[in-house]
Amino acid sequence: MHAHAERPDNSFTELERAVIESIELRNFKRIGRQVRWAWLAAVGIGILAAVLLPNGIDINLSADVEAVSVAMLDAELRFRDLADIALLIFVLVVVVSAGLYLLPKDSGQPLAGTSLVAKRFAAGLGLIEATFTMNSAEIASHPAYQVLADSSQRLLLNGTQATSTFTAFYLSLVLASSALAGFCWLFLRTGRIPRVYASWGLFATSSHLCLWKSVCVCQGAPRNIASPNPQE
Repeated sequence: MHAHAERPDNSFTELERAVIESIELRNFKRIGRQVRWAWLAAVGIGILAAVLLPNGIDINLSADVEAVSVAMLDAELRFRDLADIALLIFVLVVVVSAGLYLLPKDSGQPLAGTSLVAKRFAAGLGLIEATFTMNSAEIASHPAYQVLADSSQRLLLNGTQATSTFTAFYLSLVLASSALAGFCWLFLRTGRIPRVYASWGLFATSSHLCLWKSVCVCQGAPRNIASPNPQE
């Protein structure tokens, strides 16, 4: 009885190759759908939260720390809502980043892994923003702060929270844009999505980062609270 020689790994028949490619294609489509819906949900929730909740208390939309800090003292409930929404968006971003890593990783594992780490760090900075938001809610509502600090001191505390939120947001933006640029470059190489979309994504993330940097330079850092010199 003759022993059958083992077939080399690369000797798949055309039918076997077609089956493997069909399975991979279904997996890619399934992951793509999950990424699409999670991304759309995160964007939609973020837009609604930005429109409905942070009126006057979002330091990312204003360089006037004093005005924002004053408004923060009367925004306890909105801060708690923003913190809950930030936690939900964090979960969605984790799902998105995992999908963006799995889709193109076979064409560039180091870049895909680096982009995944950067995207996860950006999501973590979003949670840090939520922490500062909850701190502001406690400062605005907890009776102990009215005993421990007068109104000017509580204003200073809120100003610190607002400035920390701005810093976390800026670093998160840099990391997220860099990560998306890396993913778009991999998609451009693999053709897993239409290359025109990948090219536009690469251009949009790079230009968005440069534009935001220009805005920060032109606008300047958040102004000091009650600065004696209006030119500072």
